[in-house]
Amino acid sequence: MLAASALCSSSRRATFCLCRLGPSMHSEDLLSGRISSARRAFSWNAAAPDVSAPDYLAKTSGSQATATAEQPQSSRVTGKVTQVFKKSGYLASFTHSSMDIPFRMSDCVDNRVQIGDEVQFETANREGKNGVKHLAALRITGGTGIPLGQFSSVARTDVTSQTLETMRSELEEIKMRLQQLEQK
Repeated sequence: MLAASALCSSSRRATFCLCRLGPSMHSEDLLSGRISSARRAFSWNAAAPDVSAPDYLAKTSGSQATATAEQPQSSRVTGKVTQVFKKSGYLASFTHSSMDIPFRMSDCVDNRVQIGDEVQFETANREGKNGVKHLAALRITGGTGIPLGQFSSVARTDVTSQTLETMRSELEEIKMRLQQLEQK
């Protein structure tokens, strides 16, 4: 689920779209069906992503956490949750190349993800519309070793150094906004 959708220009972003899907649903459905609520949730974030463009991933509402991950080029990526934002409900990320990259989780794991939990991403072998690569089988394992959920998502995998630098500055701005929100 590495979808750091992340990006290539200053307005692009990489975000994981992690939500539980039924057997008859596909990532395209998730991408198109949640963009409205996503834009509302990120209304303070200028330049909302345009899901019609292959360079973006949809941002969805839900709980989030931060995890440390390995290279997104791998067919399987593992990481550890390092931050969990339960109050704000806006930001989640894993770390890649010393950079926090946002990803989002669905409400089905709300209040159950903890720091130290293991996160696994596994890439799918197909490519969806607009050239967006699909990543699947996100697995979050709690400290007891019991899987907390199985998920599917969509994401871009072509993360560049320019993209990472752009995301780094954007993420810092988001963190500051979150701190301001939590202080209110």
